[in-house]
Amino acid sequence: TATGVTGTVSSSDPYLTITQSSLTGPNAAPGATSLLSDDFNLILSPEAPHSHIVQVTLEASCSQGSWTNLINLPVVAPLAEALEYTIENSTGVLNPGEIADVTVTLLNSGGDPLQNCSGTLISPDARLTVTDNYGQWDNITPGNSCVNGSNMFTLTAAPDCPPGWTVPLQLIVNAN
Repeated sequence: TATGVTGTVSSSDPYLTITQSSLTGPNAAPGATSLLSDDFNLILSPEAPHSHIVQVTLEASCSQGSWTNLINLPVVAPLAEALEYTIENSTGVLNPGEIADVTVTLLNSGGDPLQNCSGTLISPDARLTVTDNYGQWDNITPGNSCVNGSNMFTLTAAPDCPPGWTVPLQLIVNAN
């Protein structure tokens, strides 16, 4: 008979917090199972990236011995990727002194839907001002893309901006 049955989980993964790591169980006759007294509590950070593998060590022990198992838990999450942008004017180019709306096509290359998806567009260069920095997309299921056509960004190029000037913009995407 197995006596003094315990189970303990641990992990050094930065995306995982364990709030209940040790449990006990009843004695178990040979060939029987000892169900632990509760559930282990694991909290996964919403920042955990899609396809990340969380490694959890489970140590089961009783007065007759101990066993250690490594459990790999794959993270399934949405993953937004900006595929392309379009300057919504007659030339598709933002010239010095012009103002134009901009759409961005997002692809969800993750495994869960992007829901209530919005974004903030940021310019690090004073020659290109983001005058409407908020955009919004419909829900995007895994493997599909969507354009923020109903809530576009607006950019203004300074009159002294050199023609052909390239500015790398930052897009911060948020979703539930």
